[in-house]
Amino acid sequence: MTPVFPPTAHAIVGLLRSPTLHLQGRDAFTLSRKDAALLAVLALDGGCPRDLLAQRLWPLGDMSKSRASLRQRLHRLARSAGMPLVSGDDTAHLAAGVQHELGDPDARLRDDPAALQGELLEGLSFDDCPEFAGWLEGARERWRVTRAGALGRLAARLQEQGDTDRAIEAAQRLCAEEPLSERAHRQLMQLHHAHGDLGAALGVYQRLAERLEAELGELPDEET
Repeated sequence: MTPVFPPTAHAIVGLLRSPTLHLQGRDAFTLSRKDAALLAVLALDGGCPRDLLAQRLWPLGDMSKSRASLRQRLHRLARSAGMPLVSGDDTAHLAAGVQHELGDPDARLRDDPAALQGELLEGLSFDDCPEFAGWLEGARERWRVTRAGALGRLAARLQEQGDTDRAIEAAQRLCAEEPLSERAHRQLMQLHHAHGDLGAALGVYQRLAERLEAELGELPDEET
């Protein structure tokens, strides 16, 4: 889905599922593995020293070669996009007019409850870049927690607005993405109960209990 471009955006970096660069007035194109990696670091960390970025993505043992690889990559990326995507001398940042899809998950989900699906840099592996692979593992977990929080807030907001059906849909998505989260399942149980469907609430509890026992050897806690 093509994102909505805010007035200040000329390019939007899509980092979920197949990483993509969306350009104002032009066809989007799929980002290469290293392009997606460096843009993900700048998007999620707000910037990165160029030497650290080069070392993470080109761990060649020779910093001068790593810096040259980064310069060449940024030059080719700017040429493909028709605009510079990265600015900054010692510390690299996303250039003015370049935004990313993960910046305001609450607003994105409010506009489209089905948005923001998929894993960060989904399907890409970086066994040849162990330092970046470690960063990506942590970034994926932080993003998962951030998205889960936004989905929980969306469900609560919809319930407050009296839109219980859509609140249940948001809570169901959260439970599907966080299958071992008791907090998420409690929220869905409460929504079903508020909707007058005790059977559905008990069904949510039963499925959670079975999964916790099968995967963790545990039962739901007393609060659940």
